[in-house]
Amino acid sequence: MQQRSRNLALMIRGFLSASVVGMCCLGPAVAADQGAASSRLTPWRGGPVGNLAHASYCAVEAPFSNGITLSVGRSRHGNVTLAMMIPGLQPVQGSRWSVVLNVDGVTGNDKAQLLEVKPSGSLIAIPLGASSPIPQALFTGKVLTVSSEADLTSFDLDGVSSALDKLGDCSSSLRG
Repeated sequence: MQQRSRNLALMIRGFLSASVVGMCCLGPAVAADQGAASSRLTPWRGGPVGNLAHASYCAVEAPFSNGITLSVGRSRHGNVTLAMMIPGLQPVQGSRWSVVLNVDGVTGNDKAQLLEVKPSGSLIAIPLGASSPIPQALFTGKVLTVSSEADLTSFDLDGVSSALDKLGDCSSSLRG
């Protein structure tokens, strides 16, 4: 968990309010997930990232049956970033591409950027703009679908509403 939190910290730190552009793909690990929504393997967990006195955001995360760890981060200013740790994905560092996020019919056209490539996988961040309908849709939605020009993956959102409530409480308590 400590290594995953460190990865998440690196991933979200610069991207809570970033805007990125381009096209690519989510990768082979995601391409194989064309069927039913992946189910959560463990409860959502999270809290402030880093030292509470100096934390600038909070995050919650959960691993899913498709092998991807899905994370939602929120800054003290309310900026939201969706992130995925995708095992085995090895594209070029800094790759950028367009993605479509869909939660039960609510669609947002957002941008993703690959932040870190390691032999174990890659971190992908999707900063959600202030006008994106996705953060609010996550509270009541049942399935989140992430698609790019070449790939598609879905996540069963069971339990995410409670995790997002805790995320909101956590980010509201941050100093700054």
